[in-house]
Formats: sequence, structure tokens, C-alpha cells
Amino acid sequence: NNDITALAVDSQNLYVGTSEGLVRFNKNIQTKNLVPPPIYFSSFQIFEQDTTLSESYVLKHYQNNIRIGFTSVSFRSQGGVRYKYRMIGLSNDWSETQSDYVSYPVLNSGNYTFEAYAINEDGIGSEQPIVINITIQKPFWATWWFRGFIIGVIGLMVWLILLVRIKRLRKELNLRNEYQQKLNELEMQALQ
Repeated sequence: NNDITALAVDSQNLYVGTSEGLVRFNKNIQTKNLVPPPIYFSSFQIFEQDTTLSESYVLKHYQNNIRIGFTSVSFRSQGGVRYKYRMIGLSNDWSETQSDYVSYPVLNSGNYTFEAYAINEDGIGSEQPIVINITIQKPFWATWWFRGFIIGVIGLMVWLILLVRIKRLRKELNLRNEYQQKLNELEMQALQ
């Protein structure tokens, strides 16, 4: 019954009298929130544009400005949930925040794993962290095939330059030989 007709307090108890009877509450009961708060992804943005939520992303090299949003429900925390997160591939250290998102303005090409978990007001963390795998591709000019192509083109150009130079030197040598041969023939004619 919600009709309270009497209240009494002593060192350990609170007594509440109603028309239905007397209820005793122990004041020294420790109430600790032992329920691990669940955590969920709420958004994934690329250059502040929302994208479909997924467990993994493969992004182009110019899609390297991301913002990851997450949320947790813990009614006793009344919005006072803290979060721990890390981006493996960037750092293996955990960081803590009360914000419900994390921004990475410039990520280099590579493979990353984002992990986060929630912590309630009594320090109890989520049972499992949430995980997103992110791959940012290399620009085409940084790939092995493009570098190999450039090396091949440079090698071909050097080979062509050497080929033209060798051809010119052979032609000059042939002209010298012909000139020397004519000179020798003229000397022979002059001697005869």
C-alpha cells in the first residue's frame, strides 16, 4: 500500500508503517550494481556522413576521416556510463571517455580493429567488447603493382636510351671504318 502513516529510524533500520502493516528496511545494505552494461554501436560516419553499420569496413585511402558512435544502457547509472576504447593498429592502449563517440580525423592506410566496452557506476564492465574491423586501402600510387609498373617503365626507357646510343656509336664506328678504308685505298692508289 502506498499510504505511509508512520516513519521511524534507528541506527540500522528504517521502519515504515502503513495501513497494511509495518515494513523494515536495513539502512546498511550495500547496493552495488553487478549487472554488466551492454554496449552497442550507434553510428559509423565517414567525413560526418552516416553509413550502414557493419562488422567490418574496407575504405578507400581518401575515406580516412571516421567517427564511431556507441551507446550503453544502464538505468542505475542515469547516463553516467563510462567507456573504454582502443584502435588496434594505431595503439594497443585503452583510453577512457564519457563521450558516446570517438573520432579519428586521419587514419593512414592499413588494418585496424576498434574495440570498446561500457563501465557502469560501480566499475563493472561489459562482458564482451564491441568490435569493428577497418581496412583503409593504400592509394594506387603506393601499391606494389604501380611501383613495379613505374620501375618497369623507367627500366624500359633506360634500355631504349642505351639501345639508341649503341646504335649511334655503331653508326659512327662504321663511318670511321669506311673513312679509314677509303683513306687506305687512296693511299694504295697514290703509292701505285
